[in-house]
Amino acid sequence: MVGNTSQVASSKALKKIPRSLVIITLITSLAISLSAFVSTSPMAQAATSSSQGIYTPINPTRVCDTRIVQAGVASNQCNTNGNGTLSSGSTLQVQVAGQGSIPTNATGVVVNVTATNTTSSGYLTIYPTGATKPNSSSINFTANESIPNLIEVALGSNGDLSIYNFMGSTDVMVDVEGYVAPPASQTTAGQFVSLAPSRICDTRIVQVGVVSNQCNTNGNGTLSTGSTLQVKVAGLAGIPNGASAVVANVTATNTTSSGYLTAFPGPSLPTASNLNFGIGQSVANRVIVPINSNGDISIYNFLGSVDVIVDINGYYTGSSSATTGSFFTGTTPSRICDTRAIQVGVVSNQCNTNGNGTLGSNSSMNVQVVGLDSIPANASAVVINVTTTNSVSGGFFTLYPQPSSPTNPPVVSDLNWAPGETRANLAIVKVGVNNSITLYSLSRADLIIDVMGYYSPPLSTIPIPTVTSISPNSGPNTGGTRVTITGTGFSGATSVDFGTTSAASFTVNSDSQITATSPSGSTGTVDVTVTTIDGTSAISTGDSFTFSLWQISAVFPPVLTVANGIICPSTTECFAYGYNGPGLNSTDSTGEIFGTTDSGATWTIEPIPTGINEIFGITCLSTAECFAYGKNILNANIILGTTDSGATWTTETIPSGTYVHGFTCQSNPECFAYGFNYTSGQGVILATTDLGATWTTESIPTAINDVYGMTCPSATECFANGLNSSNAGVILVTTDLGATWTTESIPTAINDIYGMTCPSATECFAYGLNSSNAGVILATTDSG
Repeated sequence: MVGNTSQVASSKALKKIPRSLVIITLITSLAISLSAFVSTSPMAQAATSSSQGIYTPINPTRVCDTRIVQAGVASNQCNTNGNGTLSSGSTLQVQVAGQGSIPTNATGVVVNVTATNTTSSGYLTIYPTGATKPNSSSINFTANESIPNLIEVALGSNGDLSIYNFMGSTDVMVDVEGYVAPPASQTTAGQFVSLAPSRICDTRIVQVGVVSNQCNTNGNGTLSTGSTLQVKVAGLAGIPNGASAVVANVTATNTTSSGYLTAFPGPSLPTASNLNFGIGQSVANRVIVPINSNGDISIYNFLGSVDVIVDINGYYTGSSSATTGSFFTGTTPSRICDTRAIQVGVVSNQCNTNGNGTLGSNSSMNVQVVGLDSIPANASAVVINVTTTNSVSGGFFTLYPQPSSPTNPPVVSDLNWAPGETRANLAIVKVGVNNSITLYSLSRADLIIDVMGYYSPPLSTIPIPTVTSISPNSGPNTGGTRVTITGTGFSGATSVDFGTTSAASFTVNSDSQITATSPSGSTGTVDVTVTTIDGTSAISTGDSFTFSLWQISAVFPPVLTVANGIICPSTTECFAYGYNGPGLNSTDSTGEIFGTTDSGATWTIEPIPTGINEIFGITCLSTAECFAYGKNILNANIILGTTDSGATWTTETIPSGTYVHGFTCQSNPECFAYGFNYTSGQGVILATTDLGATWTTESIPTAINDVYGMTCPSATECFANGLNSSNAGVILVTTDLGATWTTESIPTAINDIYGMTCPSATECFAYGLNSSNAGVILATTDSG
């Protein structure tokens, strides 16, 4: 099962059975040998590497679900219609960078990928988009299975990854656990520290090799249906207090039904799964879990009872850590080990060059990893996908750094299997002596190792940035000009300066481009410089920006008495709006909209409906599609819409008595209008999903007098601010694009909330007045 029972069920089954009664039994075929389905395609082109980066863990976020019935997907990057089931030989591209809290400059990602609704035996291959499909397998499955695997993979140049399905059809879910990106500044946070494997949790009655059991000290901690286990990790087995995330292998065993485990920092349970199992199975999966402020992680069991084992082998440093670790570099997957007799596309077989290296029972094998393909000599740990096949009995693999002399393997397991199964699991293994790792097998089985990346010390130098051009290269000395800066080495920029004055704001779009807003400055020409942790760009011929005095470039039509504002949906197209006449609610005034398509050289009166008294504001979704709001001569609020850049404006139909303060548009064509209703005396939120053709009244909590602000930090989450019936400030929130609105819990004695701004999907600030009429700022870091 994956996520919840209804998520795994087919659409046909869902139509027949109520969601609460759907139960799926996973059928695990143990009779078929899958050696034919472990990737044996010709070797891909030489592996390519991403740039170095630090790891940032996040709460698991589902970005892709190909099933018709989807749960918890913020913005589905697989198939927006939910019909994206992968057919035989097909490849799916999944956009990851820029989704949710994942930045656009992410170079790598840690994802838990689950295959479900499988129709035959096969495998998935996951690799950076743009690279040639490699000779590797990431997840192996049989018919009618739900099986996950953790993958740490480099992203393509557009921030996406590709998923290839070898045979049959299968649905795919992608849950993001964290990302890798260049550091924004000098920091020790997010660096990986590899450890010798150590077992810290075992809920079984008979425990072996547990350092300090953090599951249940009496050994009777078997998880029941719907229960959650807290596991202490900080301060154990080399993990310091203040570590940001732990790398662990979680094993489910003694299972009494089909189900899944979810590993998370707590307290909120995410819509994600880390480990899926059937009845009587022993299944393992690697997890990278953020550590909460108490030094714990949580493990939730969906259905049945199950024993849990947790083996740790590394952690990621926190912002206050005194320890430095390694940076991740992702590579195109490449195969370095295959013990089967028939091998295809192995770079340099480190298992057995004759192909007869099947591991016997209770045997170990050293595998050289450093110096092969793209793994450099200073690599401290390798990220590999380990696959077992051709087994005749159940067993497990244990991976650890090659010791200086033969020794017993640590009491941990990295990959568990039943007889005849082909199974894969991610491993992050510290490099031992002879640039090698060691693999121990309990029973006879074949072994395949695919390299996904490596960890190494941070580069000693980062290229100093250079600025080659500025566009536009001039603007008014009052500031506010939006300029594009082109050059190199911009990743992690800490400041952008116009002469000696910092930019009003800036955004690093890529390593070669920054968008900045000019500050106010004295008339004249200055150099624009970019600073990173490694230095400041040198003066160049292309970095000049000229501040000039405002000049009258065009005159508004003389019939405009008052301009309430100007909005520009493009660099050449603008609308000015207001009224002509005495104003002050006079029926003699006429609302007006003026348009320019040549950057203000000429202005024309837009053809709006008659009987409009004043235009208060305009919001544009694109250069062609805009909304205007104001009032008519009867003092009733109106909304106008255009879909042709202002050539025609039509009056929208809105509920009687509605007074609109403004608009917020999540995406084209979805928008909200907010304000209050004269008739009911209540605050109101209107919604349109068809570009204003129809507006419906949202259901919001009662006793809301007015709504006069709104911001939407994510695709489904919005906050609205205003006043309640007690004339106290209030914040409303929706997490399902307006289907439901609830009142947020904010501090008491807040007289008013004037507005909100959200720099990320989880972090927002609200500002207003307290009961003493003093300014106040509220903050949230957990989505309200």
